[in-house]
Amino acid sequence: MNPDRNSRSSRSSRSSGLPGTVVADTIQELVALAMIIGLLTAGFAGSVLPVVLQRIGFDPAVASSALPTSIADVVGFYVFLGLAAALLP
Repeated sequence: MNPDRNSRSSRSSRSSGLPGTVVADTIQELVALAMIIGLLTAGFAGSVLPVVLQRIGFDPAVASSALPTSIADVVGFYVFLGLAAALLP
């Protein structure tokens, strides 16, 4: 087995020294952060919204499918675009 082959295959793009790796790493971090924020927003909207709807007198089963999905989609889209505008050169 060739040790050089194994060491090259385990390298990340940060250590490759290629010119585009800084932008690639920034995009990877941007997507990861946008996904985390989107998932947290979806979980929050999906758990809090039915409780709020029930307290104000609406049937939570009626609005709990479309409304949290819409909120998570809109927030996730704007978070991704906002982070891209802020982080990318």
